[in-house]
Amino acid sequence: SVDGYRSNAIITPLVVFRGNRPPVISNLVAPDTVKLGNQTQVLLLTVSANDPDGLNDVAKVVFNSYKPDGSASGGNPFIMYDDGLAVHGDVKTGDGVFSLLISLPSNAQLGTYRFEFQGFDRSNEPSNIIILRLTVKP
Repeated sequence: SVDGYRSNAIITPLVVFRGNRPPVISNLVAPDTVKLGNQTQVLLLTVSANDPDGLNDVAKVVFNSYKPDGSASGGNPFIMYDDGLAVHGDVKTGDGVFSLLISLPSNAQLGTYRFEFQGFDRSNEPSNIIILRLTVKP
């Protein structure tokens, strides 16, 4: 030190614990049946996401889609949005409701599709999974 005195050094272990908790998704709003009727059908899918560590900890909400024959859809995973943009079907930015508009072409495979929704936080911890079964009729 400046004036020649020394202080005692204390060394103690320091444990830093980040108690990250996974997000939770709920309140899926989606049709369970759609009739194609020889035209493309646009469907709105919405799901709420929250995180015990705060909504800002929710990094993304996605879904994977599986065709009636069990094969995965080409665009998996589909990203859902909480950006308030009508093009995504989202009403309000940052409210924890994630949305996506999807199109089913008139020639879509008929039968029951399976959609698996899941959220992830910034530590990549996964949420619960919500499964939607959507029946596509002619």
